[in-house]
Amino acid sequence: PVFVCVGGEGPAFEKDVLYRSAHCNDMTELAPQVGALMFAVEHRFYGYSMPNVTNLSTGNLERFLSSQQAVADLKQFRIWAMGKYKIDVEAKWVTYGGSYPGMVSSYARLLHPHLFHAAVASSAPVRAQVDFQGYLNVLGQSLAVADYDVGGSPTCLSVMSNGHDEIGKLLKTDDGKRSLEKKFGLCGENPLDDKWNIAQWVGFGVIPVSGQSNDPTCKGYACDIAKMCKDLIDSAAAKGAFGALEEVAAKELQDSEEECKDITYSLDWGESLEVTNWVRVWQFQTCKEFGFYQTCVEGSGCPFTKGYSTVDFQLDPCVKLFNISAAQVYENVEATNRYYGSDTPNSTRVLWVNGQVDPWSFLSVLVSPGPTQPTVWVP
Repeated sequence: PVFVCVGGEGPAFEKDVLYRSAHCNDMTELAPQVGALMFAVEHRFYGYSMPNVTNLSTGNLERFLSSQQAVADLKQFRIWAMGKYKIDVEAKWVTYGGSYPGMVSSYARLLHPHLFHAAVASSAPVRAQVDFQGYLNVLGQSLAVADYDVGGSPTCLSVMSNGHDEIGKLLKTDDGKRSLEKKFGLCGENPLDDKWNIAQWVGFGVIPVSGQSNDPTCKGYACDIAKMCKDLIDSAAAKGAFGALEEVAAKELQDSEEECKDITYSLDWGESLEVTNWVRVWQFQTCKEFGFYQTCVEGSGCPFTKGYSTVDFQLDPCVKLFNISAAQVYENVEATNRYYGSDTPNSTRVLWVNGQVDPWSFLSVLVSPGPTQPTVWVP
């Protein structure tokens, strides 16, 4: 057989993507057992695989970048590799990928079943969605998972949520904002007077929380759910939920060796047209195809301060960087789901793998669409 590791959003395709991540680690372990030939195919615009363009203008991205084009690239690569390496025409090709590469892996099988015998799609959010509340809902639930070496607890979730609720109350007054700026060492003069500075600061938590990248083997302060929860709970016992967030945030700031925490909202990251700016490339794909905007709104299960990281906040880069309106984004997402079939794809021989503490699982295939599309749930 021939195994293909599908590339996706991110920097250049380095070797650790193959054997130290959800993308293709299983592929590299299985290949020697079955004598498979392995390839890794980088996604255009990410890394070194660039079309003949000199910059990342909206026009160039419109012309050359899409998931459909990525699938066409896999098709063309297969044709090329068959001749280059004289691969037996009877060899079965299987694609592998995790997250967005998992989506493309499944799309290759869906669109070209005569070329790709099967696909493995790990953590593949194939149901495109603009207002992706489920991401932070699952992240909140993960903080309460104690089993399977996750190391969370209901107490941890309570401390995180209650602490952010207290921040929300302080944000309602000018005096409260000034107090927060001082306690959390925020840079600049009155940064919390800007609502989008607030959204950037509280929308994903005032302290880093490992979700999709949770790694129990990590080394460092509060670097995974278990370590962070322990620090939060220990601190909350003496200082309460708000005090625990303040203490952990102070430690994080100290470790960063920065004098203060900059929460200034800016699109500088997306304005550079340099071909190495893969973050701009992925932002374009979300505006043009997928959405995936991880909001934290009132009434949701988000464990952070609610009501600031809204769809309007998340859609601002689409408008300002690419002149793609909010209405267009919604239309684009609907078109993507119609084209690929969302989370009920009309495909065969696709293995859907998802995990309990993975926020992307919310938009993946969790219920088998048919006997030849099995699902695997990893608690």
